[in-house]
Amino acid sequence: NGGAQTTFWNPLYNANASDDLGTVTGNNSGIVPDVALQGYWYNYSAPYVAGRDNIIVSGLNPGATYTVRLVGSRSSGGNTVPPKYGSYHINGGAEILLDAYQNTSNEAVVSGLTPDSEGKIKIGVYQPGSPLTYGALSYLNALIIQEEQ
Repeated sequence: NGGAQTTFWNPLYNANASDDLGTVTGNNSGIVPDVALQGYWYNYSAPYVAGRDNIIVSGLNPGATYTVRLVGSRSSGGNTVPPKYGSYHINGGAEILLDAYQNTSNEAVVSGLTPDSEGKIKIGVYQPGSPLTYGALSYLNALIIQEEQ
């Protein structure tokens, strides 16, 4: 939780929100191992508000740049309604969308990120900005951060 308030994660029906219904490959051939593809966190019905970042990556070098890779995966037994997307805002930037429906090979990649003076990159995982188009939940299975050379 990136903030002092638990409302930074507004979980499904006010309970902590995680599940193990992500799509798996059966042989770890996805972009992350099946154990990461299967388990996910999700945020429900809470729209993004600037400054309300619910994931804080800290301990980074403020003088370096980083690439962040976000993975969202959700299996629903063939049911495509409602849509299943990950919605991410990095350092208060524009919404990044990732189709999570049965995803095993796609990720949202943002390069050239600079941490703040305290060595932090802030990420908001909230309901997509257009929930009728992209669904009311936002999924995150894995976050990978790499220092650029």
